[in-house]
Amino acid sequence: YITKRKNKGSSTVIVILISLTLIIFGVLNFMMTYSSYRISQKNADATSEYYTLDSEAQIFLSKLDKSIKSNSNEEILNLSAVAKDLTKDYKNGLVINGNENSDFNSLNILNAIKIEKYIQDKNGVNSFYIDLNLMQHSISNGKYYEITSYKRLPTSMEYKQLEFAQGEEKAN
Repeated sequence: YITKRKNKGSSTVIVILISLTLIIFGVLNFMMTYSSYRISQKNADATSEYYTLDSEAQIFLSKLDKSIKSNSNEEILNLSAVAKDLTKDYKNGLVINGNENSDFNSLNILNAIKIEKYIQDKNGVNSFYIDLNLMQHSISNGKYYEITSYKRLPTSMEYKQLEFAQGEEKAN
């Protein structure tokens, strides 16, 4: 009779341990799912921002094409007129022959100009970059420019300051 009473409590302990194990696995699964959701949300935001910046870059190139079309005759392009058109539309982030928003009467424009365009994200940070060479004479099939760089610029990450518990202070 005494041996039966000892075994009676052990099944309750086993049920409690199994329940705790299932609860712990459930909490861990929830934490992993939430972490995965946050990473997916950041990835979706970054992708959306990339395509927004890319569309702004395409608008810039479209305006450049429109200006080229209106300032070219046969095989010669008026580079100064194109540069003036672009500076009317873009007050910030436009660099022509190394000068940002300069007076084009003072620029030495011969047969080509180098155009750099920085596109800012919603926070006002330069996040996209286009670099191209605009030629006075058509390169091929009425194309007057060659894109040398078209890319997203790396952004800096802000890390949160870690708080340490007593005894875990940073070593200097």
